[in-house]
Amino acid sequence: MRAVASYGLRSPAFHADPAPVLAQARRDAPVHWDPELGTWVLLRWDDVAAALRDPRFSVDRGGSISGLGDPAAAAELAWCSEQVLRWMVFSDPPRHTRLRAAVHRYFASTAIGGLRAVVARVVADVMAEVVGRGRCDVIADVAVPVPAIVTARMLGLPLADAALLKQWTADLFALFGAGVAGAEVVTAAYRSLRDCHDYFTRVLDERRRHPGDDLVSALLAGEAAALDDDERIGLCATLVAGAYETTTHVVGNGLWALLRHPEQLARVRREPALGANAVEEAFRWDGPAFSVVRRATEDVATGGATIAAGDRVYCLLYAANRDPARHDAPDAFDVARADTRHLGLGHGIHFCLGAALTRVEAVAMLEALVALPDLALDGEALGGEPQYAANLAIRGLERLPVRWAAGG
Repeated sequence: MRAVASYGLRSPAFHADPAPVLAQARRDAPVHWDPELGTWVLLRWDDVAAALRDPRFSVDRGGSISGLGDPAAAAELAWCSEQVLRWMVFSDPPRHTRLRAAVHRYFASTAIGGLRAVVARVVADVMAEVVGRGRCDVIADVAVPVPAIVTARMLGLPLADAALLKQWTADLFALFGAGVAGAEVVTAAYRSLRDCHDYFTRVLDERRRHPGDDLVSALLAGEAAALDDDERIGLCATLVAGAYETTTHVVGNGLWALLRHPEQLARVRREPALGANAVEEAFRWDGPAFSVVRRATEDVATGGATIAAGDRVYCLLYAANRDPARHDAPDAFDVARADTRHLGLGHGIHFCLGAALTRVEAVAMLEALVALPDLALDGEALGGEPQYAANLAIRGLERLPVRWAAGG
């Protein structure tokens, strides 16, 4: 007998403030079947962490990247699923092991250390563009451009293409996080994935003719020489998506948390060494990875329930990171928290490949932003409070306008 419950996880109201709903669900039904999503939902730290480590829970979504709310889009969803389910993030070993090995050394902490100066220069250049204005949209003007420029340089892509890459990524994550996708979401993702595939096909062809000192060229040599082009394109798209979604949104969510907790903002200003800890707390308290999906490959007993082979599972990272059984005062945002361990970058073999780079970029951006004098939310420009996208995969703000004393 399985516990059945529905907490409205697809509603905009839920995404505006998920903490109270998830706290109740974690108390009342920490492992339950959600009939609206057609999946199991895990909410406790121990259950989520165990599922992310357990090889019986596959990242392969069983043939479809999303549920479908409109049969008219079935062919488009099938094509999208065929493409993305071969990507590293949706692959189990041995495919996952082979794909990750092809690029792992470029994202190891030692390799990223050499990029610190590059990141610092990019952040300085981006901030120089906005600092004299006295106001900006943190998302559009800082948190998107910085990782876009750094990633474009790593891949050897023209900076002029950044807007296209961002749009493709946004459309794909709208599909990945829909739970049950309507025709409009599926069609937008289909068109963007087609464009993305064609774009990186042209880039790979150009690198074969004119190899350079960039990551795309590296995907054609060495260990990566055995990959096929679909696998190379999937790796490129994965790296771009991580830059735009994970890095962008931990900065936006983290700065919004600081603005809502002025005593924490003041402390980071007084103690700049807390910048890295503040980023980890942002990942824990309101991280960009809201949930990840797994599928049971055999019957698995977890949290007092038995998840049947073939069933999907939503592992709610947001809820696990605020589990009072794991963290003291989990709903408090504390930049000096001694234990900031979190699941916001994943866990197990699918731990975020770009975690080290994301951390370097996020710390550099937050340090530059909190140093702005009299920094505050620009409510006039926003017309209210920042809004989170209603997405079960990625938690992020659509806009975050701020203002400061430009002459300071």
